[in-house]
Amino acid sequence: MQQPVSTRIRRLLSRVYGRLASMHRATQAIALARRFKQLGAGSQLPELSYISHPEHIAIGRNLRANPGLIITTHVMHGGESYSPSVTLGDFVQLGANCLLDCCISIHIGDWVLIGNQVSIWDNELDASAEEMAKPPVNRRLLSKGPVSIGANVLIEDRVCILPGVSIGENTIVKAGALVCDPVPANVVVAGSPARIVARQSSIVDTAT
Repeated sequence: MQQPVSTRIRRLLSRVYGRLASMHRATQAIALARRFKQLGAGSQLPELSYISHPEHIAIGRNLRANPGLIITTHVMHGGESYSPSVTLGDFVQLGANCLLDCCISIHIGDWVLIGNQVSIWDNELDASAEEMAKPPVNRRLLSKGPVSIGANVLIEDRVCILPGVSIGENTIVKAGALVCDPVPANVVVAGSPARIVARQSSIVDTAT
């Protein structure tokens, strides 16, 4: 039995809409990739995210990020200029509501898994007497150094990583930890401030 004309038209319009939507997503992806310093193949950024100055951000292959991602790269703050650099390696995964705040350098290695509500800073507001007389939004930024996270690291939910911290490869940072100091490879850290609570094998297979 032949379908009514109205049904055929609705199905045709549905197919046309689907193709147009697919073309629109592809066009948006190309435009987005051109804005970044690098955006690797297969990487996906959530629609509900905020990313400032993507030309200072390099993202490797197959990034997966959940809604609420904020990447702030400060090129100017409190009358001072900065040269930020954010690098995310291949196969990085970010949970919901993560924050990366950079004025110098944040580097995250390959195969890093980051939980929900994780915050990573490489800077803080200048607390000198002269700057404290200004509103916070007008104070300059200071940094104790870049943040570097090695490959195969697991960072659980609600972790805070402060300026100048390096985390060695294959390390686990337990939920709620406050990481203030460098962390070696192949350990488990927990607490506030974070301390080594266990050591583990350095053998990690990422082939799968």
